[in-house]
Amino acid sequence: MLDSRTDRLLKFIHGNSAEGSFRIFGTDELLQAFSAKQGVDGEGLAMMLDFLCEGRYIAVKYRDSASVA
Repeated sequence: MLDSRTDRLLKFIHGNSAEGSFRIFGTDELLQAFSAKQGVDGEGLAMMLDFLCEGRYIAVKYRDSASVA
């Protein structure tokens, strides 16, 4: 079960990717999926991405550690 912020991130990723393909997202682009009220920063985003990868919701082919802080 996903929390509301992680679910929102997953829907944003799927909604902005062609089915079955990979897409490059920047940190700023992913953070735009959230309002300031939701309080998501780079660290929170990285944790959500890790959770989605570990749960096999998404596949990440390349991740620059400097791009998600």
